[in-house]
Amino acid sequence: MDMTRPEFGVKQCCLRLKRLQAALPDETEGLLLVGGLDGQYNIGTSQALGYLLIGRSNRDVADACHVGGGFDDTILLLKRDAVLAYAPDAAIARKLREMLISACISDLEIFAPTAEEAADPDMLEDHKIASLVQMLRGMSTLAIPYGSPAQDGRAGRTADPMRLEAWPLLQAYGLEGVGRGGFDLGFC
Repeated sequence: MDMTRPEFGVKQCCLRLKRLQAALPDETEGLLLVGGLDGQYNIGTSQALGYLLIGRSNRDVADACHVGGGFDDTILLLKRDAVLAYAPDAAIARKLREMLISACISDLEIFAPTAEEAADPDMLEDHKIASLVQMLRGMSTLAIPYGSPAQDGRAGRTADPMRLEAWPLLQAYGLEGVGRGGFDLGFC
């Protein structure tokens, strides 16, 4: 009996995306996934991105610390009927487009830096912040996967919205003249 796992592809990604969208609480407008350093390598985000984009399942999801596959610095906003994404470069933007639009998403917007922006770290950060501002325009209530206290070694810790304010990208979004003052956040 062949026990190899079939290659993860567009159909599986589509099914998983639909599951994540269906799991959004009624009072929540979207699920924000901020990967990499900008989300302080949040376990819940790494798990969600790995599940959706890499094809992790079962124990592989629970053990995820980093997304991998080049998706570590990706940002996704999953709405019930749309996906907005920030890709750190053209190659990741292409992967996201192939995975999401070809099978299941008609309303997909991907923000990716130009070659000039990607070559300059300051311009790249400005583009990332501007992309987040565009992605979150009109949003007021978001869910953010948090992970469990046992996964990050801090038993007894509860979901604390103040920890999210330490995320570099959310700090930049909260600056006067950049984004807006804040959100109502839900944890999942």
